[in-house]
Amino acid sequence: MSITDMVMGCAGLLLLMAWPIPLLICSLRSLNPNSVKAPFGYHWLVLLTGWWASQILVGLIPGLFGFFRAPIIITLQLVLFLTGLIWARRGEIRLPGTGSSGGNQVGNNPPVIKLWPGRVLTSIEASALFVLLLAFLLGVWRVIQTPTANFDSLAYHLPVMARWVQQGNLAGFTELGHVGLYPSHFELLGTLFFFPWKNSALVGLPGAIAWAYTGLALYVLWRSCGVGAAASLLSTGLFLLLSDVLGRVDAIQPDTALVALWACCAIGLIRWMKRRHILDLCFGLVSVGLLLGLKLSAPLHLLLVGAPIGLYYRRSTVPGAPSLKLYRPWILVILCLSLLLAGSWYVRNLVQTGNPTGLVQVEVAGEVIFDGTLSRAEMKRGTLAEVFQWREARDWRVLGATLWRGLGPAGPTLLLLAMVGFFFKPPPGNLPYWVLLFLLSGELALYWTAPFSADNGTNSWQLTPWLING
Repeated sequence: MSITDMVMGCAGLLLLMAWPIPLLICSLRSLNPNSVKAPFGYHWLVLLTGWWASQILVGLIPGLFGFFRAPIIITLQLVLFLTGLIWARRGEIRLPGTGSSGGNQVGNNPPVIKLWPGRVLTSIEASALFVLLLAFLLGVWRVIQTPTANFDSLAYHLPVMARWVQQGNLAGFTELGHVGLYPSHFELLGTLFFFPWKNSALVGLPGAIAWAYTGLALYVLWRSCGVGAAASLLSTGLFLLLSDVLGRVDAIQPDTALVALWACCAIGLIRWMKRRHILDLCFGLVSVGLLLGLKLSAPLHLLLVGAPIGLYYRRSTVPGAPSLKLYRPWILVILCLSLLLAGSWYVRNLVQTGNPTGLVQVEVAGEVIFDGTLSRAEMKRGTLAEVFQWREARDWRVLGATLWRGLGPAGPTLLLLAMVGFFFKPPPGNLPYWVLLFLLSGELALYWTAPFSADNGTNSWQLTPWLING
């Protein structure tokens, strides 16, 4: 690689990482962040969610129309970056750290984005943050230095990304079967990291970003549920250090990002039901759009998180809630973008195969609504509910060994602390334990009945150490 190519690649990577920032900061300040009480990290989470959505949209819109080419994507990023700078300049809204501004204000207070804690961190919090930052940097270094060895990434996700680059569009990879037609927000973000250097060395970087994103989302979720700062940070750190979570840092798989967006949807719903603020509404809508375009099972996860929280807050009233009339244009724009994020892959599949899910057969009340090569019976065959034999000691040994391999020492520690907190601490101030237990049990039930959670047919539909892949 010549020096010119290296310089151009670095410039392209810097543009890729930075282009949404001016637009996002201006948008956030326009949504009146002063009037909403938020825990530390919430505004960071809003910005990171907006960054993720912006990246997806800048690849999704031209890609679906057959213009998924590096010059077009980079030009679009540059135009939007300059648009954001012009908006910031004309609106007299300065970036954080450049002083106060006279832009969109509430009363005499300039719009402020809360990016730093309002107090000195304790030694426990500082130590936990240091460990997590070190783990993140090591994960980034692993992505850069070593190609991923993750089976699903090599067998399914990377071939789809390579096909997009070769063809210059986001058409489904039907030769791979149903896996080549899944919703692909995560793969699309990874493909954008190919363009700066025309090299696949950085396509796994979204895995490291998703790891940090998940940590931030879980921390804000616990804080939104009334958990203390130190306990929230400790539980988040233990989750991020689970063996299976750390093992996916360099994987091109959406599972870690699924946890982050699941938490974001919960945060958005909790905050909207309690405060009725425009910022929380927009954040929740974008999170829902991203989640639905991430995995085929996302609607079920959304239902599981939305039902109990919505039921608990269904009769809540918010006295003095700010009016949304002034923000109707914002709501319309965010709603349209969220619908685009949520439905694009399903519309593509409907046009390409006549089935919004691709090749997965869809049945409702015994009637086949959309035909496909992957039937309900075949999907059920590989679930843990079907494969696991409760009376077989061998299956229990395989399950126990897989759990230990996937969770590591951090898993039992997290479980022990959760049990201690459950029996000796009062419930969080914002959500009762029955809601949290419903969420946990619902996700476990969904995993137990998820297609191919136990086997995909390569082991004669028996429980084997392949379970870690499921």
